[in-house]
Amino acid sequence: IPAETSSRSLDPTRVVVERSELAKWYALTRWDGFILSQSSGTIGEVLAECQSMAPCVLVVSQESLEKLDANEFSLSVGVEGSVRVLVLATRKGPNLAEKFLSMGCMGYLSDDVPRSTLRRAVRAIASGQVWADRSTITQVMRRMILNRLLQELTVRERDILRLIASGLNNRTI
Repeated sequence: IPAETSSRSLDPTRVVVERSELAKWYALTRWDGFILSQSSGTIGEVLAECQSMAPCVLVVSQESLEKLDANEFSLSVGVEGSVRVLVLATRKGPNLAEKFLSMGCMGYLSDDVPRSTLRRAVRAIASGQVWADRSTITQVMRRMILNRLLQELTVRERDILRLIASGLNNRTI
């Protein structure tokens, strides 16, 4: 491998950006190793364009994904799919992050994230990694672990836990 190419991927990272998010991406066109395509239309049309360029990272707004059927969308994207999705969020929260990750999205970031972070996130997502800020990952993991633990409890144990959480003492329970 020649020295000038050894530090970057040989294959460029293909990125399709939903037109509403394009303003944040103008500098991306100058990054070595990225092929940027802008797309407008319905989220289905944008996804179809990304699929035609696959493998590719699709960058979409949170608002666009909230309009979709989660089950139908998740069949087209994800770790095993050729389209990996990065959601740029205007509102953040573990419930939203968990929702988008469960739909098959590979990244969840605030829409005002620095360009350097955005670039690292796109590269990581293109290579199959999940990308979100640490606090979001921590909150999602805590919720997943708690949900898993709750599933292992009996119905009576969950009832008692609910009563404790509501503030009742042992005697009242």
